[in-house]
Amino acid sequence: GADRDVLAEAYVQATAIREANVLWSGRVSKSADVLPHERRTLAGVGRLLGYGPGSHDQLVEDHLRAARRARAVFERVFYG
Repeated sequence: GADRDVLAEAYVQATAIREANVLWSGRVSKSADVLPHERRTLAGVGRLLGYGPGSHDQLVEDHLRAARRARAVFERVFYG
């Protein structure tokens, strides 16, 4: 259903961000699980994920939107 799709989308996106972080940095670490704060790294991760030059802000917006939607589903289903 719709809830499953929202959670799956967020999971797929988070996994892609983690993998791009590892590819960009060349190492696995806890920081691979979050969007980088440094603009050059964020831009590199964005490029690996198919975002165009200078569109790393869109990556952040897309990630935050997916995370908010997933959290809303999680809270409703598990705490609602």
